[in-house]
Amino acid sequence: MFSRRTVTRVAATLGGVALIGAALAGCSSSGGSGSTTISLLAAGNDPASTSFAKDLSKAFHKADPSITVKVETRPGGTDGDNLVETRLSTGDMNDVFLYNSGSLFQALRPDSQLQPLTDESWAKGPTEDFKNSVSTDKGLYGAPTGTTFDGGIMYNKKVYEKLGLTVPKTWSEFISNSEKIKAAGIAPIIQSYGDTWTSQLFVLGDFANVSAQDPNWAKD
Repeated sequence: MFSRRTVTRVAATLGGVALIGAALAGCSSSGGSGSTTISLLAAGNDPASTSFAKDLSKAFHKADPSITVKVETRPGGTDGDNLVETRLSTGDMNDVFLYNSGSLFQALRPDSQLQPLTDESWAKGPTEDFKNSVSTDKGLYGAPTGTTFDGGIMYNKKVYEKLGLTVPKTWSEFISNSEKIKAAGIAPIIQSYGDTWTSQLFVLGDFANVSAQDPNWAKD
């Protein structure tokens, strides 16, 4: 997704190498003739996010040496979300930025703050499910990066054996097991909530089952 920074500058979210390339036409130049520098805002400041953004920068510069991609990091969690939204609303966003799809994408007011990418040549590649998560009725605003990942719940086999429990297959069975574990004086559920996104894991980790029971759940 590209943000409308000024008439001559374009910013993107969920940008990969192809997305950065799509942004170049709207970026201002710096340095000598034929030399361009654009900025990429990483998805956080942790080692994995920083390394990923730098890898994108290096790969793109290798593919097109006339363009240098300068990487900037940002905080994770709510602080990072607030920074992205503030920069977009004030017209001070980086040329390209990495961000989440789905509900957080909608909070960016894409139709007024992002540059549509619907007509880019690579836009036919992503799956329909992904495109739906980064689109509005007016256009496509993002490209995929990285890989997908799964979430779930680990359980203590020794505790389950001691209390005669079986692995739950429904939410009600999970709650019932948790209540029995609590009654035995053992913490039934442990989660750090150290980062705000971890609070979504119960929902995201079980989304396949939720979607199977209610195919319209995400849309609704």
